[in-house]
Amino acid sequence: GPIFTDAEIESALLTAVVSPAVPGLARQQQQLHRLAGQLHERFSVDNWRALNRMVQPAAAAGEQPSQSGVMTILDDAAAALMTLAGFAFDGMTRDLGWRFMSIGRRLERLQFQSVVLQRALAMNGGGNLEWLLELSDSIITYRARYRAQPEWLPVLDLLLLDETNPRSIVFQLNGILGTLGKIEQTHGPCGTHMLAPLKKELLALAPDTDLKQGNPLLGGLLDRIGRTSAALSEQISVQFFSYTDNGRQRNRST
Repeated sequence: GPIFTDAEIESALLTAVVSPAVPGLARQQQQLHRLAGQLHERFSVDNWRALNRMVQPAAAAGEQPSQSGVMTILDDAAAALMTLAGFAFDGMTRDLGWRFMSIGRRLERLQFQSVVLQRALAMNGGGNLEWLLELSDSIITYRARYRAQPEWLPVLDLLLLDETNPRSIVFQLNGILGTLGKIEQTHGPCGTHMLAPLKKELLALAPDTDLKQGNPLLGGLLDRIGRTSAALSEQISVQFFSYTDNGRQRNRST
């Protein structure tokens, strides 16, 4: 593929944060605000304040954003998103809509974490693992438990198999399967059969022999978890959110 200079990569990243003309933060913010506008009556005043604070002012044509300015935008967006998540999880009725939102959130995290762990497992053996814990929002938990430099076995145990860690793979699987199980009680099968075998495989891993870098079994399992979570997301979309005749027919047949 094409080779990019560091300056080109940095420029592309900065642009992706501030320009709605390219895929990135600004475009996603605009789309979120547009969708929220269609559901205005379902949002509280506090929700709207958080949404409006997150929308960036339009940048001047051709203006190159500074790194410090972009970092401020990212910090503000993260704070606004955490505020919105807090409103949802503290005040939203636990109805079918909340369940689908919860599944979507966990599916996205599951796909992201699967890719991140695959990349980590493929890097040089002497690489520092703090970045992986930081990216997985788990470094404080790791330091509190182990009080030592990150090593593969405890890091993978924390990020794969720890059912108390809200960023772990098994935590996402438990949440998705539990919520799908509740939906299936009234709406019929909708995907637990896709993820349940993968959870069983995950829990069957032997820490001393399997939780290590270079293990093809672990890398292959993470790849299948990521691909299956994407397939499950597509199935749920077709089964519950497709309004075409074909979608309705598929829904009736499940």
